[in-house]
Amino acid sequence: MAKPTKGMSFSQWIMSVLMVLPSLFNIITHVFALIDQEVRAAGRGLLHLVLLLIVTATLLVSIWFCVLALLFMYLTTEWHLSWHFSLILILILNILLLVITALIIARVRDTLSLSTAIKLIKKETD
Repeated sequence: MAKPTKGMSFSQWIMSVLMVLPSLFNIITHVFALIDQEVRAAGRGLLHLVLLLIVTATLLVSIWFCVLALLFMYLTTEWHLSWHFSLILILILNILLLVITALIIARVRDTLSLSTAIKLIKKETD
């Protein structure tokens, strides 16, 4: 903005200030348009990531079913176990893996506490 000088009258200074305002609004409009484009691009990227995670999870489940089917075939043909006992062993394996996974999740959840971040925020506000 132009400062009023000795040679500039008040009305000329007001006019120079008024001429700056459209440029300022134009810049603000462009900044908001850029922010809008970035948010849309981030949303598309997040959507692609979620879709890829769903596909990955589906493929992992199908691989796990194949592994269990192979284990069932191995137990019934190579070890000559009955199909009842083979299914019970596979069920026990799945329950054991579920418990191990639950324990790992509980341990990770405990380490993800935000108490340190909360303490830092309180320290900064005091």
